[in-house]
Amino acid sequence: MSYLFITRFLSYLLERKDRMSMDNGLEARVPFSDYRLVQYLFNVPYSMKTVDQVEKSLLRRAFQGYLPEEVLTRKKSAYPSNTDPGYYQNIRSMLNEMIEDPQAPLVPFLDKQKLNYISGHLFEKAPFEVGKMMEFVLHVNQWLRDYKISLKL
Repeated sequence: MSYLFITRFLSYLLERKDRMSMDNGLEARVPFSDYRLVQYLFNVPYSMKTVDQVEKSLLRRAFQGYLPEEVLTRKKSAYPSNTDPGYYQNIRSMLNEMIEDPQAPLVPFLDKQKLNYISGHLFEKAPFEVGKMMEFVLHVNQWLRDYKISLKL
């Protein structure tokens, strides 16, 4: 997962940060993306990165005494995302289209009945959370399609 994050998702986040900061006339720095630091930490065991089941515990301990306690102990916050209900309605429609597309690379691996339940009943209860999951499925499907990756059952 770390490898996929570094090689695929990180570049997307960095480009998004760059576009958002430039659009607002800000100069932004990403201090922990230096390739030497990334290479070093890629090889640090996961157990050292999550001491006491706390994410980023290695980083938090490194900055103890330099940052206020409330900064060191606060929960990790997600990257900003879209909360417009119309956006997730569109995601829901796109997922339903993907389910019906026999050429969609991910479809053979998905349980259509469960996906229909998720995009129907569960989506009505928690559109934001379910929408993000549906968005992820669509991204993986598109990635498989764009890079012409075929999977076998």
